[in-house]
Amino acid sequence: MEADPRARVRLAVNFRSGRRIIEAVNAVFGGDGGLMTGAAGVQAEYVPLVAHAPEIDGSVGVFGGPVDDTAAVMWRDEARDTAALVRRILDEGWRVGEGTADGPRRCTPQDVCILMPSRTNLRNMERALERNRLRYRLESGSLIVATQEVRDLLNILRSVDDPTDEVALVAALRTPAFGCSDVELVRWRAERGRWSYQRPGDATEPRVAAALAELRDLHRGRHRMTVPRLVDEVLSTRLLRAAAFDDWRPRETRRRHRFVAEQARALARSGRPSLHDAVEYLERLSRDPAYDSVAGEDAGEEPCVRVMTIHAAKGLEFPITVLTGLGRRPASRRPVLVVDRVAGAVELRLGADFATPGWERLDAREKEMETAERVRLLYVAMTRARDHLVVGLFRARHGDETDAARLDTLLRGREEVVELDPGGEPPPPARAQMELAYPEGPTVDDHRAGEEAWLRRRRELLAALGELRAMTATGVAHADAEAGMPPELADDVARSRRGRAATSLGRAVHAVLQTVDLAAPVDLDALVRVHAAAEGIPASAPEVARLARAACASEAVRRAAAGRHWREVPLGAPVDGVLLEGFVDLLYELADGRLVVVDYKTDAVRGAGVDARMERYVLQGGVYALLVAEAVRREVARIEFVFAAAGETRTVTDVAGAVAGVRAALRS
Repeated sequence: MEADPRARVRLAVNFRSGRRIIEAVNAVFGGDGGLMTGAAGVQAEYVPLVAHAPEIDGSVGVFGGPVDDTAAVMWRDEARDTAALVRRILDEGWRVGEGTADGPRRCTPQDVCILMPSRTNLRNMERALERNRLRYRLESGSLIVATQEVRDLLNILRSVDDPTDEVALVAALRTPAFGCSDVELVRWRAERGRWSYQRPGDATEPRVAAALAELRDLHRGRHRMTVPRLVDEVLSTRLLRAAAFDDWRPRETRRRHRFVAEQARALARSGRPSLHDAVEYLERLSRDPAYDSVAGEDAGEEPCVRVMTIHAAKGLEFPITVLTGLGRRPASRRPVLVVDRVAGAVELRLGADFATPGWERLDAREKEMETAERVRLLYVAMTRARDHLVVGLFRARHGDETDAARLDTLLRGREEVVELDPGGEPPPPARAQMELAYPEGPTVDDHRAGEEAWLRRRRELLAALGELRAMTATGVAHADAEAGMPPELADDVARSRRGRAATSLGRAVHAVLQTVDLAAPVDLDALVRVHAAAEGIPASAPEVARLARAACASEAVRRAAAGRHWREVPLGAPVDGVLLEGFVDLLYELADGRLVVVDYKTDAVRGAGVDARMERYVLQGGVYALLVAEAVRREVARIEFVFAAAGETRTVTDVAGAVAGVRAALRS
């Protein structure tokens, strides 16, 4: 209390980043030519940082540079090289965690965060990550709103809210929710149809008419349901949730849809429950990243590379930070009004011929403040890195005013900064190497003919699949008479239920194994009591616990628990004229990308009894392997049967033979 009021406490120790990262940050922002030097009045004096643990090195790398082409080409090149570099980082297993209690370890996807100042290059970045088969998660609200899935949903909601917004209406009609093609929209207009679901006109194009009728019904019912309920209605009735499974990362698509409903719910709690408020808020979030925040994570999320804006990253840290999007030039368009809040003055400029006397002075001051804000944002980005900082220096020709150009001058060539080679781009998928059907570009007639051919093929498939007979994996395995093979237990009510197992005991064991932590089953007894009671066999809880523990202790389950795995996977696919269905108890991934099927067996058999059962179960396992291969186009390395009662695991390595047996059984 008695200290000199002019005394200052300098907070200079950085407890996050490695020594080389701190040295690079000091070089960029402090000293002669630093970005925070010589900005008195608009920027606080820069205080050089001191590494808390100087023995922890860390690393700084740069990649990219000036691109002698248009900005569009530059953005694509940067996205391509960024994704390739992230793939290289993961493949090489950069070390992270130096100085932590757990010690150094190989990096995982969730250790990598791609930071960008805005959503300018988001779409290119998404495509590049997908080409490299990198699972990623957008963690900034402004980036999520900018994705195609959310833009489609917002166009539908805006058209429902405002019947006069023709742009939103046409955009909604073209979304996957309604699937109206350009040809159908042209036909609708040619028949004098209107872009209005309240007064659609006399046009008869069936798909457009049905879509407009659906939008009209949603508009009429918008006041009778909350915005989250309306979002759920659109996702359910237009089968957008089901369509998400056509994507190789369906969980991320569902997460983006859920983000819209969660934002609307939060807005309603603040006193703004209307559809109009929700759409306006989400649109503003996409325009102004200053309102950005970190989107919530899902429990049990798969390992993903993180992507977010710098605004949303404030206060966070990442083992590996990849900084991109620095090649954007400052906006050249100046505001009409400039406000001096200190002096209480407002200056105005209307075109080149009129400006109030103080406009130029105040606008120059505003430019300095904007530059200072950009520098502070860059400081935030560079100090998010803990173990490795990677900076992209891409900019288009005449990009000397960009952050990328400034960092190129200040970083490249320094002793602690490494020049990184992203490596080559992955080969394009086979379909991209196919010759185009129309080398000169399709005409309107070609487009119409192609669409009609697709519709005919769709109708043929629907007709054919509608006549398929359905069989389960168990049905295929036990189609013939089970000579001398008694059931697991006497008949009970579970035999009429779908999934998991044929008996109440088996269903209870499967339910426990579906929910318990396979790596550390500490809550197994509590789960046993719940599921045994749910199956109506509370007296059999000790037996359920014994079988579940035996399964968890098996080598197959322990291998699955140590890596990426999935439980109770429902599968179905048409095979040789039969619709096969089944539930895979446990599916896990090997280091080479192949998959292993694990099937739990609660049969009360041992020794020779297990051998006798395996003759049938090989066929059942073949069905699972065939379904997995059909569904995800991945090779199944082996099938493992865990006989819990006997404490044995039997492995089928001849997967091809088992699948061939399934096909032979289907033909017969």
